[in-house]
Amino acid sequence: MNKNLLGIVFVVLFYFGISESKLFYIEVKYPLLNVSSNQTKVVQLPLWPAPKFIKDSSKGVLVVSQNAFKMTTNLPQSCDIMEESIKLYTKIFFPPKFDFDPTIAETDIALNELNFEIVDQFCPGYPNTSIDESYELVVKSGVSKIKANSVWGALKGLETFSQLTFISEDNKLIIKDSIEIKDSPRFSYRGILLDTARHYIPVPIIKKQLDAMSYNKFNVFHWHIVDDQSFPFESLKYPNLTQKGKYTNAHIYTQKDVKEIIDHARLRGIRVIPEFDSPGHVESFGRTFPQFITVCWSDGKPYQAIYSVHGEAEILNPTLDGLYPVLKDVLSEYKEVFQDEYIHLGMDEVYYDCWKSNPNISEWMAEKNMTDYHQLEAYYSSKILQIAKDLNKKVTVWQDVYDNGVRPEKTTQIQIWKDEAIGFSKWSHYLNDITSNGYPVILSSPWYINFVSYGFQEWYKHYLIEPMANFTGFNQKMIYLLIYLPLL
Repeated sequence: MNKNLLGIVFVVLFYFGISESKLFYIEVKYPLLNVSSNQTKVVQLPLWPAPKFIKDSSKGVLVVSQNAFKMTTNLPQSCDIMEESIKLYTKIFFPPKFDFDPTIAETDIALNELNFEIVDQFCPGYPNTSIDESYELVVKSGVSKIKANSVWGALKGLETFSQLTFISEDNKLIIKDSIEIKDSPRFSYRGILLDTARHYIPVPIIKKQLDAMSYNKFNVFHWHIVDDQSFPFESLKYPNLTQKGKYTNAHIYTQKDVKEIIDHARLRGIRVIPEFDSPGHVESFGRTFPQFITVCWSDGKPYQAIYSVHGEAEILNPTLDGLYPVLKDVLSEYKEVFQDEYIHLGMDEVYYDCWKSNPNISEWMAEKNMTDYHQLEAYYSSKILQIAKDLNKKVTVWQDVYDNGVRPEKTTQIQIWKDEAIGFSKWSHYLNDITSNGYPVILSSPWYINFVSYGFQEWYKHYLIEPMANFTGFNQKMIYLLIYLPLL
């Protein structure tokens, strides 16, 4: 069983009630067991995702001995990313619970060293949108080599090397003796979204998810950390956001927790992009700032809920000038804690009914010569996008902003979540339209893996999606991929 194919499923299965003991083998990521009686005949290279170029000229295997094997780099100074990765993968190659035979027989051919030759010898801080993840791997006797332009490419090459190792019948770690691989990502953004506002996920489990992501060469953790249901992010600027927004004291991500997760991700070449969703999805925010939530009216009375239309109060009120300094404070705190150049500002599911019912908003719009609620949404969007710009943050938003006629700056990433399966147009229509208008796009629609049809296996359908199958947009390089893993 290839643990890399299933590693990303670990958290999903764990939270849907399958016992951890059944997943131990995958979680620990042991090398593959060789099922062939002839060690030189491994039918195919168990690589995931498949590299762009593979040349397998093997005629035998090499023994990787725990007592003799080492990993080295050409870096002139210490780099914590490489040092920690070498420590981590040494444990992956040689798990302490497995009884390896460290001896090298006279008939064995040994692989003694894996050397990293990295062009950019600067040890980077945090991964970003422009990282180079390409690498070349050559496996041969004596010294094998990974060539990469950056540390980030070296990490991807190391993961590929780890997938090539397997355990022989006599408990030796071995690898085929002549392999050449050249690889680079097809999409520069390969992400997974976790929703920890609706369902709190403990820090150790998030770290396991990051581990599984690194085994599968994902490089973005989109952290949907706050929403209507809870505000578990620890705000030091406005402590009541956390105290009134949390589920319990046990369901908080302290800023120390967040930084720990970011560091864990960094060492695996994974970006962490937080989402602060507004003007909708702010019920937990409104527990601290109820004055900024729109009051819904009916029959001339405030705080009137209409079933399936609107609640008593919901969605931020864009007409209130006092709202924006508070939003700036919140986003400033995000900037201090989260290191990525991007922040996700949400802005999905902005329903106008409550705005329409409020006479104060109607009066304000009339004074501003606004005749359409798209204009009110555009006003709010321009204000919060400017706040992000002033904080030197680039922005991602959900596609609703674009669908409602708002046209942010062309540096804004538009994330597509709609599809005909949930009552909208087909996702390829949005992909073509938005990229044709010059926006970079993150595509999520085909990979909502919380949509489950019970009774049969359906995981395979996610691998049948070809994002470019009907692409007529502007630039394929502007398209990124994100799998939606909300654990709802």
